Amino acid sequence: MTPESFRTDLASAGLGRHVETIAALAKPCIQLETSPGDDAADRVGASRLGGEPDLPPGEPWPEWQGQPMSFLVQIDLATVAGLPGADVLPSDGLLSFFCEGAIWRGDPTDGGDWRVLYTPAGASLERAPIPDAMPEDGIFTACGLTPRPGVSLPDHGEPQKMALGLSWDESDAYMDVRDRGAGSIPTEHRLLGWPDIVQNAEMELECQIASTGREWDWTDLDRLRAQQEPGTAEWRLLLQLASDDAADMMWGDVGLLYFWIREPDLAARDFSRVWMIMQCG
Repeated sequence: MTPESFRTDLASAGLGRHVETIAALAKPCIQLETSPGDDAADRVGASRLGGEPDLPPGEPWPEWQGQPMSFLVQIDLATVAGLPGADVLPSDGLLSFFCEGAIWRGDPTDGGDWRVLYTPAGASLERAPIPDAMPEDGIFTACGLTPRPGVSLPDHGEPQKMALGLSWDESDAYMDVRDRGAGSIPTEHRLLGWPDIVQNAEMELECQIASTGREWDWTDLDRLRAQQEPGTAEWRLLLQLASDDAADMMWGDVGLLYFWIREPDLAARDFSRVWMIMQCG
């Protein structure tokens, strides 16, 4: 979807008086469409959901408290370079995501049980076998991933959307346009853009508070908001990973994983400080 066709969609949906305001909120995103049985995904270094990761020789399999993390997805960044919005990412190399099995069993996380690895282009890679200690429900079916350009808008719970002051009919039209901007891809795996909210719309604030290492719970949110909110502007969505039947991947009750990163860390290609959140119904 181009910016011009996006504006046309907004006007055609009856949102003519809000076109420019809504268009200013739009963010480009890269949809990652699952391709089950894609032979191209078998190539070392190819984008892949589930299966076995490709790691540099000698790179240890990520662990948490002595247990291997599950391999989630790897993205060949050269395949997304040039797509709208991708200029903030490295133009090549491999971005690999892991998390510890307790995430999808509903246990709380404390900031150490996920890992994002960036392997620069030109580095040697080899297929890493899944460790014997990996539980069966921590192994996902390998699928290819096809990148598609998309346009994303704030979800219904985002304060930016609420501030538009849309009528009920306009709000329904807005969400229809938002869904079309995602490219009608059934599983919302996405690089960059706005997140799809299941529970809490203040994920940037959650990341900002939790990443400080302080002890907190949801009853502290209002008290901490004034202190921590200025730092939320630095956080942006890096990856949204959905539950996916093709990969036998389920996050809670058909939930999503969200990997967030600070702008300075992204600019520095430092993926060691990414923060992950899970939301589900």
